[in-house]
Amino acid sequence: MTSKHALLRRKRRMMDGELIATPPPTLDTKLREERHFRDFYPDLDETANLKVLVVDEPEADFQCNLETIHIPDHAALKKPRFRKIPVRVNDDVIRTYSKRMARFGYHAPKEDSACVPFVNASLRAEYDMDEQDLFFLAHVNALRSTAGVATSPHDVVADPKLSREVFEIAMTFLENEWYNLERRVPPPPQGVATVDPALHGSDDGTHEEDQCCAVCFERDCDNANAIVFCDGCNIAVHQECYGVAFIPEGQWLCRKCMIYSHQSLGVACAFCPSRTGAFKQTDTGLWGHVLCAVWIPELYFANPVYVEPIEGIDAIPRSRWKLNCYVCKQPGGACIQCLKPSCFLAYHATCARRAELYLHGFHGNAHKAQLETYCDRHAPDRWAHEHDARAGIARTRAYFAAISRVRRVTAARRSDTDLFRWKTATGSPIAPQVFADRLAHFLHTHFQLDIARHRALCEQLCRYWTLKRDDKRGAPLIKRHDARQHYGTVDPHAIYSRVETTTALLADVGRLEALADVMVARQEKQAQQLDATWQEIEMVYFPVTYLIRACLHEVLVHDPKKTLVSHVITTPTESGITSLEDVVARCEMYHYRSVALFVSDFEAFTSALSQATPPHYVAKLMKKVMHASKKLFPVLVQQEAELQAGLLQAGRAGLASPSFATAFPGVVVKGSKIDYRQWDGNVNGVK
Repeated sequence: MTSKHALLRRKRRMMDGELIATPPPTLDTKLREERHFRDFYPDLDETANLKVLVVDEPEADFQCNLETIHIPDHAALKKPRFRKIPVRVNDDVIRTYSKRMARFGYHAPKEDSACVPFVNASLRAEYDMDEQDLFFLAHVNALRSTAGVATSPHDVVADPKLSREVFEIAMTFLENEWYNLERRVPPPPQGVATVDPALHGSDDGTHEEDQCCAVCFERDCDNANAIVFCDGCNIAVHQECYGVAFIPEGQWLCRKCMIYSHQSLGVACAFCPSRTGAFKQTDTGLWGHVLCAVWIPELYFANPVYVEPIEGIDAIPRSRWKLNCYVCKQPGGACIQCLKPSCFLAYHATCARRAELYLHGFHGNAHKAQLETYCDRHAPDRWAHEHDARAGIARTRAYFAAISRVRRVTAARRSDTDLFRWKTATGSPIAPQVFADRLAHFLHTHFQLDIARHRALCEQLCRYWTLKRDDKRGAPLIKRHDARQHYGTVDPHAIYSRVETTTALLADVGRLEALADVMVARQEKQAQQLDATWQEIEMVYFPVTYLIRACLHEVLVHDPKKTLVSHVITTPTESGITSLEDVVARCEMYHYRSVALFVSDFEAFTSALSQATPPHYVAKLMKKVMHASKKLFPVLVQQEAELQAGLLQAGRAGLASPSFATAFPGVVVKGSKIDYRQWDGNVNGVK
């Protein structure tokens, strides 16, 4: 039985005399469809007989009073409230765009088709204007009209006003410039501690080899409660601890990285000074650790299945906010206390985790009655034997001292670096002067805007882009991949190691590229050698076909599109020729043993084509081809006669020339016959 003195000691635990607030009623983590019907109707007996009421009058009015069970709704959402503004926004959507705008992705909507045509452009307008942009654009156009800015006659707009399309293209251009800049200069990783975790400990487990859950700090998992890793901050959490109902395919981001992944300062917890760990939002828009919401008695989750949002901040007594953490000695936050009735030490939940204090009993977000925590003095003997809590407290104090020292040094250097800052105090990017110069050059190239007259406009657009990003807390204005996401979980030492490895691989790739160029050149030489060898074999064994192919090629030069070659006549010739393609095919198949047979087929086809009254363009080509053939065919006949006599000219085929004897020392030409020379035992000029 609890004594009166014990009750008095519990009342004196809070500094201003207030009692500990009673935690809200425990919520079941099961969904309504998964719960038993006895949870809602405990007095229902499924074996009892139902009463039968017989009504004599069919239209009798009767009422049956049913007993209803009131279930308190702790997850009631706040009703949205809207305020109508007197300003009307121009909502004309259907517009016609010029071909110049079509290059950037603009197209006129069609009612009969919902497909967006493919636009082959290096830059597409991906930014969509909102009401704020319309007001800014109207303000800029009003200033330009007042100043009387003259435009080129080839400008997109005929008056000094800046069109909405050009504004969207300019904002997209600035987004792409900053994206490329971030890719070249990756920032330091965010969401993790800026000091060595090996010396100061960790409250989220991200730097451990066997990474544990950042909420319960356990490594055991199963198929129903797996550990998932955030691709932005590398936080590991159980599905039940963080409310991950389904694991998506591919990338998964925690709530903090999903909303504020581009904020360099991170997210501040409303209940502790730590900025690392698993965060969730409160019903008022603040941020808090899931660990803090679990261990602070007054806090609870409105939806225990998805573990968000955090509610109950108003129920935290003022005395809890006044407690000072004896571990980190940092002001602010809501602390918890040791369960020892005679102990008044208070500490943050994350500080207790970093210092390895006793935190036990967490088996789900709805079982707060089983939570137990003790300070380093009153921890159980087994826990004190396995964990050095006092050394953990020293590490935690050293961690916050190092963090404070880094912040002081950063604040001291901030005044010197304000002139060359790339980002604002909230982590939003600042457009450098080179962005305005490139934007002016871009608008001059594509829209013929005078650079000298519109440089002030480009600088104004850059300033507005910076304010727009700052309003969104550094988040990008268009949906792109985060350029820093690849570096979000890598420390600087790993980045330097990757740079060295990449440099070595780059040198290897350079050598491989040079080797590939040499191999390509070798293959080209081999192909040329094979072509020359085949040409030599053809000159030796099929000299007539070689001469006919060369003559036919010169004749068909006048038909580059092969219009005459592909033209087919309805009545074939006596030899079965219906087009010049048949003549070319017979030549490639070595069908012609003499020039006379080739000339006969060619002239028979041209005669049949003339009688068939071909189209005008075919007849015109035929005249050119016949004119060329009349000049080349007599030369072809003469070459055949010289070949048969063994006196082929040196400039045509080279069979009787000295170069042929030099190139083919093993071949002998005797009249119209070609024979091999008997081997005299000479190998490469050496007997």
